[in-house]
Parts: sequence; C-alpha cells; structure tokens
Amino acid sequence: MSEDPQRRECTRVALKHVVELHSGDRVPIQGVLCNLSLKGLYVRCHQHLPLHADCHVTLLLNEGEGEPCVYATGIVVRVDETGLAIEFTNILGEESLMHLRNLVRFNSHDCLPYVEQEFREHLGLRGKG
Repeated sequence: MSEDPQRRECTRVALKHVVELHSGDRVPIQGVLCNLSLKGLYVRCHQHLPLHADCHVTLLLNEGEGEPCVYATGIVVRVDETGLAIEFTNILGEESLMHLRNLVRFNSHDCLPYVEQEFREHLGLRGKG
C-alpha cells in the first residue's frame, strides 16, 4: 500500500488477520485487521467499543493455538460504522515488537526506506516485558 510519507506519522500496510479486542468486563470483540502501522491498527468488526476505551489487542498471525501473535494495549481513537481505530499504548514483549516490525517491514513494498526511518525515529516504541 503506497502512502505519502509526509501525510502520516507511520506507514500503514494493508493486511487481513484476525484481531481480538478485550476491554474490561465487556465481551471480547473479534474482527478482521484492515491496516496496520507501528502506531496502531484499524479493525473491521460488528461490535464496537466506546471512543477512548482502553483495550488489550491480540493480533493472530496464523489462526491456531501456539501460533505467533502480536500483543499490545491500546486506546480506541476512532469509531465508525464498519470498525475501530486503535492507537497502541504499549507493545507487550520483545517478540510482539519483532512481529509488528516485521509485518510492517515485509508488507510495505515501495515504502521500505520510510519504514526503516520510522523504526529509527520511534525509539519510544518498545516492547514491555
């Protein structure tokens, strides 16, 4: 997915993976990832969380027990009729951070130089063990 690197803080890549969202006592929400960046994601889903709700994000890279996942915490920054935009507040663990970076890197195609620059500039984006 080609983007104007001046327009967004982080490059977005279009992907389709299952995403699970957990927020407080609410029933978990499952949806389909539409796009992903180092800063967050947009998930298509039928159920919604309120704007500004804190949530735990699980991005399933392959559907199956024991398969790699990206675990993060985030906050709902946009709600629309088709889904939710989540801004990451923490990436949980070095392995999750590695998977997130690889997903963005390997799917950025023509934006790879910008993605590598984003990795260097976003020193605050670190895994939490």
